[in-house]
Amino acid sequence: MSTLKYNLLLGLLIWTLVARGQRVEIFHQGEEPIWLSEQHLFVWDKVIPLHFEEGKSVYEVQHAPKVFRLETETGFSSCFFVGNKDHVSVTVLNTDPLNIKVEGDVASTYFYELENVSQEYTRGKLEMTDNYMKAWQERDTTLSCRVNQQLERLRAQRDSVYMDVVDRAMKKGRLEEVLVKANMSLALKSRIVQNLKNEGKISSRLVEELDLYTKMYTPDYVYYFYYYPYVWQEQMNSSCPDGEKRTRLMNEVYRVMKQEFYNTLCNRLGEGMAREKLIDHVKSVSDFDYCIGVHMELDEQTKRDTALNKFVERIVRMYMTRSGKIMGNFSSKTSEGNIVLSVSGTDNTDQVIKTLESVLGK
Repeated sequence: MSTLKYNLLLGLLIWTLVARGQRVEIFHQGEEPIWLSEQHLFVWDKVIPLHFEEGKSVYEVQHAPKVFRLETETGFSSCFFVGNKDHVSVTVLNTDPLNIKVEGDVASTYFYELENVSQEYTRGKLEMTDNYMKAWQERDTTLSCRVNQQLERLRAQRDSVYMDVVDRAMKKGRLEEVLVKANMSLALKSRIVQNLKNEGKISSRLVEELDLYTKMYTPDYVYYFYYYPYVWQEQMNSSCPDGEKRTRLMNEVYRVMKQEFYNTLCNRLGEGMAREKLIDHVKSVSDFDYCIGVHMELDEQTKRDTALNKFVERIVRMYMTRSGKIMGNFSSKTSEGNIVLSVSGTDNTDQVIKTLESVLGK
C-alpha cells in the first residue's frame, strides 16, 4: 500500500510539474478583447480568445516549446517563447499599440535576448543611412570604405553577442528550444550548429529541425503563410463588428507581412536568392527602412547587378522624399512652357506651403 501511495504521489508531482511547465499566464486589467496566437511548424495556425477573471487568463500549452504573440482588434504584440520546463507570465502594459512584458521561462529569456540583438543590429544599420546613401549616390570610395568597415564592426558585434547568448543557453541545456526559431542570420545558425556537431555537443534532432527550417522558412513562405491573415480573418470579422478596426488590423497584418519578408530576406541573402526575390517583389517595396537594410546586406557584385536597377531607383526615390529630408530643387511648367512653380532645395515647410499657396491663388 505504501508503494502504491508513493507512486501516486510521485505521479501527481510529475503531472503538476508538467502542467506548470506548459502554461502561459496573461494579465490584463482593461476591457479590450485579446486573442492569443500560437505558432505551429512556423505557421500561425491558432487564434484563441482569452477570458479574464480578476485580470488573469491562463492558457495550457501543449507540446512546448512554442512561439506565441497576443493580438487585439488593432494590432499585435511582440513574439514570446514558451519552453518546456518553466511557465511564462505576460503582462499587457498597453493595448493601442499593444505592448507586453514577458517574465518567467529561462528559454523565453534567451529567445527574448536574441530578438533584442537582432533589433539592435537593425537600429545600428539605420543610423548609418545618410552616410551609406551619400557614399552610394556620389560613388565616394573613401566614404564607402569607411561605411563598409562600420558595417563589418556592427556585424561582428552582433555575432559576438549572439554567441554569448548561445553559449549561456547551451550551458543551461536550452539551446535546442530557441536556436531554430530565433530571428538571426541563417548562415550564422548553420555555422553554430556545424561547430557544435563537430564537437559532438548537439543532437541530431536540432540538425533535422534546422534543416526543416532552411527548406521551409523562405521569404515567400513567410509572406504568404507565416502571417497569413485569412486563417483567422473570419473569426475576427465575427468578433469585431467595427469595420474601421477590422480595416486597421488588416493593414497592420500586411505591414507586418512585408516587414517579416524583408527581415527573412536579410537573414538568407547568403544563399543567392537576393537577386531573384528583390526583382520579384520590387513593386511591393514600400518601407524605406527595411529596403535600405536589405541593400546594406548585399555584396558589392549583387549591388551592381543591372537587374536590380529598379529596386535601387526605388530606394533612392524613397530616400529623397522621406519625411524630414531636405527637398531638392524642382520646378513645374505649363504646356506653353511657362514656369508656374519653382522651389529651391529647402527643409523649410513654410516656404513650400507659401509657394504652393501663391501658385494656387489661396
